[in-house]
Amino acid sequence: MIRDTAYLVPGAASAAADATVASGADDAGAIRGLLFRIRHEPRWRLDVWKEASRLQELHDPDQDPYPKNGCASTLSVLLKRCGIDVGNEVYALRLVRQLLERGWERVPVGQQRAGDVGTTCGDERQPGIDHVYFVLDVDPLGGMTVVDNQDGLRPHWRPTEAQESFSPTTTFLRAPTASR
Repeated sequence: MIRDTAYLVPGAASAAADATVASGADDAGAIRGLLFRIRHEPRWRLDVWKEASRLQELHDPDQDPYPKNGCASTLSVLLKRCGIDVGNEVYALRLVRQLLERGWERVPVGQQRAGDVGTTCGDERQPGIDHVYFVLDVDPLGGMTVVDNQDGLRPHWRPTEAQESFSPTTTFLRAPTASR
């Protein structure tokens, strides 16, 4: 269910997607374009998923096959495709640190909104527990619609709290706005 229609501006997606963002101050505009593309361009999502798969396999061909261990590569490709220069990252915690270095803010669990990045990472790398994902929509009754390395980047539901087969989200990250 898409409740946030403020981002549905024709042309905004391609302009944001093609922009090269030099600093985190411009990341919020790029995120608006990313929200549009994820919501309305399924073929684009599939291309991102394929690129992330290749990135993950190049990094460690002996690892479990993508998409099992590909959340950071998926999110880094998503962010790069919308103009946020995070490089080719394959580790969730390192991607979280890059976003924080760009000036992204930590947002407490429960205050997340569309366009935020959720993470289950702590202060140290924890293989099998660390995860990052992109929030597409928030359900006021609990849970979210997210995209990550699963199912060809098709939006799917994720709980905020720990549940069977879901690590608990520790924090959300939000892009800084250019007006600051």
